Parts: sequence; C-alpha cells; structure tokens
Amino acid sequence: MDKRIITTALALLAITAIGCGDDDGTIPPVPTYDDTVAAGWTKYEAGDFDGALAAFAAAASVDAARPDAFVGQGWSDLRRDALAGGRDAFLAGEAVADTASAARSDLRAGLVFALNAMKDYDASNAWADSLLADAPAWAFAHESGLDAADVRVVQAENLFALGDFDASLAAVKALNPAFALDTVATAADEAALAAEIERLRAAS
Repeated sequence: MDKRIITTALALLAITAIGCGDDDGTIPPVPTYDDTVAAGWTKYEAGDFDGALAAFAAAASVDAARPDAFVGQGWSDLRRDALAGGRDAFLAGEAVADTASAARSDLRAGLVFALNAMKDYDASNAWADSLLADAPAWAFAHESGLDAADVRVVQAENLFALGDFDASLAAVKALNPAFALDTVATAADEAALAAEIERLRAAS
C-alpha cells in the first residue's frame, strides 16, 4: 500500500480521536452513580419527570445495591402517574435501604402515596404507620411542603375509604383539633368528614 495513503489514514484517525474527547483531547470521565442521581434530582425539581426517570434508571443499572436511585425512580413514576412502576421501585429500594435512613423514609412515604392512589388502603396505612414510627417529622427534600402532615391526611383518607369513620375522625382531629365534629353517626356527618379530609389534602 502507498505510504502516503497510510500516513493520511493515521492522521484522520488521530483527528477523529481528538474530536471524541474534550477540547484538550482528553476523554470525558464517566459520570458516577452519585453524579447521575444528583442529575436526576435536578431534573425532578425542574418538573422534567421523564428525564429524571431516565437518569435514575441509569444509576440503578450501575448499582442496584444502593437505594437512592430507586427513591428517584419511584417518585418520578409517581409524578408521571405510573403507579405500579413507582410502587415496584419503592419496594426495590426498601429491600436494600439501611434502617432509619433518609432514603428509607422517602421510600416508605412514596409507598403511602402510591398505594393510596392504587386504592390499596390497608397497605398504604401500614407503610404510613412504619414511616411515622421511625420518622415522625419526615419531610421530602425534593418537594417543598411535602411532609409528615400529608402522610397523616392520607391515613385519614384511607381510614375513611375503609369505613373506619371513628378512626378517620380521630386522625382528622389530630391535624385540626378545631374541626367541629365529635362523632360520625349520620350520612351528614360522613359528608362533613369527607369534606374536611378533602380540605386538608388541598391545603397540604
């Protein structure tokens, strides 16, 4: 083969290699697990739940023994109304989360909301009980105003849906002691309790 052709080919390969890296010719570092999770939360907080989900899924594929990516996956799916996907991600994270960790609390809170939306009220309340026993002052770092009070409202809603009106009323009065209902004895009482739960949920 002509030496000039070989020389030209090698030069083109060198130029291509340089073009694939940074401006100084180096290849960009591969993002770490933590970097990818952080990028996912940036997208989540900006309302880009599809982009967030993709980032969290990428992180989870790198290390499935850490719960952080599953937290993000679950909440992103929850905000996308992909409830079953959110539930499954939360459960996967719960299986590997450390006891009493912030990630575990976020996973359990996610299960409270996901299962409530899926009308699995008993399971939602069971996770709420677990969460509030370990983290009674839980607050979600990635959504302002989402905290333990919202979990307690969901508990009241679950109890109402299950027909346990007295327990639902007790949960409501723990949140709003001024609520002017002492017993649920009539259909009108049930309607008033339902309206208060709706008000509390809207205000949270």
